[in-house]
Amino acid sequence: MSFVIRGSLAWETDKNDTKVMSPTKYIWLQSDYYDSKGKPFFANPLKTYSQRELNQYDIWGGISIQVDRQNVQSTKDTLEQGFRDISLCCNLASLLTRSSVTWFPARYVEVKNHHNPDQSEPSTNTRWMCLPLSRQQEERTSVRVKDDFIEKDLFPLFEIIRLAHHHETAALLRRSIAWHSTGNFLGVGLSRYLNYWESVELLAHYFYYKFPPKIVKRPTKADRRANILNILTKQTITQSNCLELAAECANQT
Repeated sequence: MSFVIRGSLAWETDKNDTKVMSPTKYIWLQSDYYDSKGKPFFANPLKTYSQRELNQYDIWGGISIQVDRQNVQSTKDTLEQGFRDISLCCNLASLLTRSSVTWFPARYVEVKNHHNPDQSEPSTNTRWMCLPLSRQQEERTSVRVKDDFIEKDLFPLFEIIRLAHHHETAALLRRSIAWHSTGNFLGVGLSRYLNYWESVELLAHYFYYKFPPKIVKRPTKADRRANILNILTKQTITQSNCLELAAECANQT
């Protein structure tokens, strides 16, 4: 099972194109670091740009597993354990180095080098590479806009929020937009939901208490007091129902 650890962890290695095996031979890692010192940019432009400008480095890896294709449950358990172990390795690398990394499933395949970046002559050598697989459609899909979006949608809204006179409301809108934008960036559905929910909750909570009670149908202080008294007097408080009644009263505050 192959994978790629990608992020700000640069593994400068003396073991070029060599796997480093764990003591149990269960997992192996291999640095894909490209040493561009003293080399022209166009010797390997993609790797040089990725490392210099994006601070992005790759570490290839793989774990040794055996699956029984006739046993669906056993295969599922084995794959899930493999995913957990890959995550553990990636998370430990981040913990020990304080680097920002993530991992991607990959294919470990043999490819042909039609051109050697360090030589002017073509090369027909082959090498094994880890090619990360896309985890979600968004990694392959872009959002395209026209000039009208920038001029008629983005800039007008930007100016309205930037020049808002009520600083508290403006700050709230900025926070809400930031939460939503972070949700768009995240790839995990639950994390996205939490960010979107928080974005809406910030606005709802703020304006619920800013608008008059009649507009948002918010009980007044007198209404809440009357509701609490009604809850406490409608039945006898006992040890078995006291927590339930307390919760009902708390919902009125």
